[in-house]
Amino acid sequence: MSGRQITRVEIQANGQVIGVLTTPPYSVTYQVPQTEAMIQIEASAVDDGGNHGRATPVSVQVVETDPLTTVIGMVTDVHSTPVSNVPVVLDGLNLMAVTDASGQFRFENVSTLPFGVKLSATINDPATGRRGRSAQVVAVRGGTTELGTIQAAVIRSALLPSLISGLGSGDHSGDNLADVFIGFADQPAAVYQSDGTGNLTPGSTLTLPFSTVRAGTSFRLDSVGGVDILAQPVGTPGTATIVLTDGAGGILSSMPLETGLDRESELIVTGFDSPDFLSRRPVVAFAALTGGTSLTVRVNEGAPDQFSAPIGLPTTPEIPIRSLLVQDVTGDQLADIVGIEEISSTDTRLIVFPRTGTTTFGAPVESSVIIRNGAATVGTVEVTIGTFGSGRNDDVAVLAEDRVRIYSGDGTGSYSLYREILLPENTVGRGIGPQSQIGGTVLAITVSQLDVPLSRMLLLYGEGGETPTTVIPYELSSDVGETRIVIDDLGGSEFGQFDVVVIDGRTLTTFLDLGPPRASE
Repeated sequence: MSGRQITRVEIQANGQVIGVLTTPPYSVTYQVPQTEAMIQIEASAVDDGGNHGRATPVSVQVVETDPLTTVIGMVTDVHSTPVSNVPVVLDGLNLMAVTDASGQFRFENVSTLPFGVKLSATINDPATGRRGRSAQVVAVRGGTTELGTIQAAVIRSALLPSLISGLGSGDHSGDNLADVFIGFADQPAAVYQSDGTGNLTPGSTLTLPFSTVRAGTSFRLDSVGGVDILAQPVGTPGTATIVLTDGAGGILSSMPLETGLDRESELIVTGFDSPDFLSRRPVVAFAALTGGTSLTVRVNEGAPDQFSAPIGLPTTPEIPIRSLLVQDVTGDQLADIVGIEEISSTDTRLIVFPRTGTTTFGAPVESSVIIRNGAATVGTVEVTIGTFGSGRNDDVAVLAEDRVRIYSGDGTGSYSLYREILLPENTVGRGIGPQSQIGGTVLAITVSQLDVPLSRMLLLYGEGGETPTTVIPYELSSDVGETRIVIDDLGGSEFGQFDVVVIDGRTLTTFLDLGPPRASE
């Protein structure tokens, strides 16, 4: 190429052309991609005679300068009150800070590598039981990365011996703290007693007259002082058992209660006539599903063991009932029966059996609306009833996979769609709380995160709210089985605050001091 002039130089980096030059100097400025750790530089040239030449490739290791970042955030309790002296860990970096008197935390000189890294912080304080997690935020290189506010709830967790078949709450031990009745299909049922800090352990003072249960709940039969238990023991078709407690952790008596069914009950639901605590009357609904749907009701007539004869309600055997509620929805102070019927693999509908007298019912009222994709966790559509913004106290909230549908009644048993609450993106509804226990103003919902199978979130919605007022992330020990929720007062640091118990499969999690006291019973 002697005497020839260079007419064209092409420069490549990792096989990509980064410059074509026709005049000297043959140089180019190149912005190295943040994802590249090694760059291979190649150059080729052409002269005015059409001759080609190529230089030996050169490999260059990329050494990135880290501008670092400062990470800041704030920790509050679920009521937005700043929490001091709480340890905060920066995830994946083994860095820890402690919140100051105003709940603020700060990390200096935090790495921003690799480029685009997302930072988050976690609270898991064994001394107080507070847990919380921030959102993931892309690190601001050379600046300040704000993680926002972390709501740190007081959370306790335990692993149950088996999957549950029954759940209810009440003060069984007479200490003004709710205990939790848990029935198992393959383990002895037990009353889990609260220690006042959210820890629930099987009580040793209450010996139940049955072992495994098919379905169950606990409720107050009268004013004897104890919270009494109604359960369907395995192996006693057609007969449930009532346990009357003495309010001090002991048992007054137990007795059989005929259900009027020829099989074991798979749903047992209780409610009350009259909003007046002194005059209200327990009403119990029993449903058997295996082998065809059957539904009966018994109404208390005075003493805890005095019930009406079983009242059979008209059902279609081939249409399963996936949930039951006992609540006055017709305004006559008589508890009606509200059910969710499964009419296809994807569709359900509301059906109401209105009471017309103490032991009489009118014709069932089937809703004209179809509830699509009701979230069925092991066969039960998750549903609750209360005040959700329409002005009535008998709105029905049904949990679907990606939303909550609120249905409002007209006082006759007929319901129509009132509004919908969309759940956060990339989550699936798992459980919905028995809202009527906490004063008719808060809806508790648990969701799972699609990309993190064992991660859950507890969401609290205010009456009529479209976005959650409280979001509490938590983790599971296992991901098998349905989700159940009860809401009561387990103690905690603030007496009278409502607490939430969530059972996901075998994982029992308690969340303390989440809201104001429940409405008086």
